[in-house]
Amino acid sequence: MTQIKARKSFWIATVVAIIVTGGLVWLSFATYYGDTPYKEGTGEYVGYTSARANGLKSPAECTNDPETVKLKGFVAGCKRWFELP
Repeated sequence: MTQIKARKSFWIATVVAIIVTGGLVWLSFATYYGDTPYKEGTGEYVGYTSARANGLKSPAECTNDPETVKLKGFVAGCKRWFELP
């Protein structure tokens, strides 16, 4: 009887530990990216937020500036702004 209680307690503790660990991992990723699909500080993040902040109307506007055309991450992030709903 004591052995059954010990096994039951072990499995309950294991399941709780897995749930807590999974929740912490999810929370760290969910708050890390905020409302963008990119990590803050990357070229993609800058392009994505720039398209939103500047009110660009089409993906073609992402390549209007000759300097930004050289930044592939920026252009990818900017174009992604128009792909997401």
